[in-house]
Amino acid sequence: MSVNGETKEVTVTAGAYAKSVEIWSPDGYVKLDDNYFDMEKGSRTVKLLEGEGKALKARSVYDIR
Repeated sequence: MSVNGETKEVTVTAGAYAKSVEIWSPDGYVKLDDNYFDMEKGSRTVKLLEGEGKALKARSVYDIR
């Protein structure tokens, strides 16, 4: 996952289909234009609307055990 502070964009990359991808911040509040989504293999970029993108995390249903 990469975060561009100037454009306020967050890019998530997956090597295969990812179900229910969640982007969240353990350090506090963050608001994205879409923080729960399914994605095909490749990249998806979302806008950071509020908060700071310093320590964002991403996970999908695959990560929940």
